[in-house]
Amino acid sequence: MVSHLTRMRKNNMSRIIILVIILFPLIEIGQLIGLRNTTGENFHPAFASFLSGASQGHITQILLLWFLPIYFLLVVSDDSIMDYLTGYRNILISKVGKKKYLLEKMITSFLVGFGVMAIALTLNVIITSVVFQGGDSMRGMEEMTFDDNTLFHFGITYKYIMAIIFIFITSFYTGLVSLLGASMSLLFLNKKLAYPATFFIWFFFILQNKSIMLLFQPFAEYGISDLLGIFIASLLTFIIIPILVYIYEARYAED
Repeated sequence: MVSHLTRMRKNNMSRIIILVIILFPLIEIGQLIGLRNTTGENFHPAFASFLSGASQGHITQILLLWFLPIYFLLVVSDDSIMDYLTGYRNILISKVGKKKYLLEKMITSFLVGFGVMAIALTLNVIITSVVFQGGDSMRGMEEMTFDDNTLFHFGITYKYIMAIIFIFITSFYTGLVSLLGASMSLLFLNKKLAYPATFFIWFFFILQNKSIMLLFQPFAEYGISDLLGIFIASLLTFIIIPILVYIYEARYAED
């Protein structure tokens, strides 16, 4: 894991992409400040957080969340392909064994994905708490009522707790996407196959009628029953695929 992280830390592309991931939520704050100056509307800090999508167009959310697989493949998940191309893969496997090699690539990818997104979103919430201190606007959402939607009413009542819960969910799924990218890289050892395969699986869930993006949106009108299907389907997919890749690579694949 240390060598994996060291390579990532020294890679200029990885550093730039991590910086971009952190900047996207900060750009959102700038847009909301401009909106406040124009309309005089001062948002509640939790509602002004990145995942709430309070700005018009949701461009920053789309650019960050839709393309998560590409970002983290470039940052960390395609490391096994680099090992293969440089001939370092066989050296590492001979030192630590195939199973440990596979687990290291997968675990590191998950942790980096989770950690980077958690830092970016937490920093965003901290800054919005300062910039929008005293704000209370939620664009009328606090006046809406949904009799059977306990999730919505919980969010309106406990805004910061809701924001923290969704930061964890988004960070967890980012870790899973990064893990998926690592699995596809270990399976194919080819960027031309690993990148499209990872992106296809992710985008499949984005394009569903109940999109996976709904899992990352606090203060939405969707209830738990609306989210349960996409949550179970996506979670099982992102867990089962890496398990199957690990079993195949550890038991059957030839180096």
